[in-house]
Parts: sequence; C-alpha cells; structure tokens
Amino acid sequence: MVERNKLGKAFGPYAAFAGILLFIAGMFAFRSPVGILLLLAGIFLATATDETHIDVARRRIRPATVILGFIPLGTWQSAGDFKGLTLIPVYRRFSVYSLSNKQKISEERDFRIFILDKKNKPLFALKKCREKEEAREAMDRLSLSLQLPVFTIGGE
Repeated sequence: MVERNKLGKAFGPYAAFAGILLFIAGMFAFRSPVGILLLLAGIFLATATDETHIDVARRRIRPATVILGFIPLGTWQSAGDFKGLTLIPVYRRFSVYSLSNKQKISEERDFRIFILDKKNKPLFALKKCREKEEAREAMDRLSLSLQLPVFTIGGE
C-alpha cells in the first residue's frame, strides 16, 4: 500500500489563487493561442501540490510534485539509501502586495518529518503535522515501518 502525504501547494497559496484567475481568463479567451496558454498555466499553478509517496511494502519513498491531482513528477528511492528520520518545526511565510502597495502576509507553522541523508542533512519532508505530539507519533510509526532510526538535530 502506498501512503500519500500532502505537504502543501507547490508554489504557495497566492500562486494557486493566481492560477485560478489565469484559468478563468483563459476560459474567456479560449479560441486564441494566448487563451490556451493562460488556461494551461492556470491549471498548472492551481493544481500543483508537493507530496511524498511512501511504499511501506517495498521500503521506498518518492518526493513528488503532483500536477492535476494525479500526475506525480518524481522518482522512487530506496529507504535503505537514507540514514534516518528527524522532526523539524517549519515556519513558512507568504506575502503578496496589492495594487495599493499594501502587504498581505499569510503565516503557517507546522512540524514536518524529514528524511536524513548519510551526512545528517535533511533532504525532503515525509509528512506534515500540526501538533508536535502528533508528529512524534507519526515519526515513530514511519521509523518502524521503514526500519530507519530517529535522530534529533540541534538539541530539540
């Protein structure tokens, strides 16, 4: 069984909203080449998400950008190629300016389970959780199923 973990929009929430606007603009100008280009760009921006697919039975992992909700772009990697797992708090901030030069800021704080390479550097996120305890429990489950040890980085 393959577990799919959504990590968020590939280009952030504001680019996804811009993609919806481009899609709508492309619908109005569908008969011209520019309209078709707007339509395709809008679909791409609005539907692109970052995910991680975990195949527990085969012990492999695929970090992927998924387009249209069902086309994953990424390659499978064996879980044995990695050193272990770690938990890192992530603080993301998105900002956009309006035409009147006012800044709109969207903040997001969560805990992500990262996979470590052989040099103890986080490569990519496996799972996103809102609470720290929920993330620790998910990390323990992933550690058991993928047979990878858990490490702490920076004195957590």
